[in-house]
Amino acid sequence: MTIEKPWKDSFDKLLQQMVSHWHGRVSGLNEKSPGETYVYPIFMGELKGYKFTVEISEFPRVSKRPSLIEGMDNVEYLRIHVTALNEHNIQMTHESFADRVGKFFHLEHEIQTGNKDFDDRFLIKLRSSRDKEFISDTKIQELIFELEPFTVLEIAPSGILWSQMIHDKKQLVYTTVERSVNHILRLADLARSS
Repeated sequence: MTIEKPWKDSFDKLLQQMVSHWHGRVSGLNEKSPGETYVYPIFMGELKGYKFTVEISEFPRVSKRPSLIEGMDNVEYLRIHVTALNEHNIQMTHESFADRVGKFFHLEHEIQTGNKDFDDRFLIKLRSSRDKEFISDTKIQELIFELEPFTVLEIAPSGILWSQMIHDKKQLVYTTVERSVNHILRLADLARSS
């Protein structure tokens, strides 16, 4: 757990703008609570018939050399979750060197869509041939490219989760988040209709 919230001011400004534009609400701990020092509030809204949340979550950084203070150096992610019931179960991350080595030695199994640029950029895990058909659609691939950069994109039966590691306060600007939310809502429409 970090000592303080490094993105507090930028996220507070974003929350105010989301509430005024999307008429959602913010939930979190009481400002007088000691936990408020460590936990960010969560925005909950509804747009175009979809319920969604925007939050900052903190996860431990995975280091190659664990130490006694492991977990003290955490990474914070901007996460957007859209509730959209569908029949897909797809997880996408960026393909790393380790993933490529794993695939070479057949330790890692990945689906190929036939689009070299798409297949080289993402590590795609899915559960069914229907998922492969969905992710192979050029409209879906173009939309996923528009959602870049992301750390993880999951299209699950309960909805879509988009996650991005925060490096810069520009990632927390309302227009940037609005663009991501709108792309995820378009992806939700396509996931529900397929």
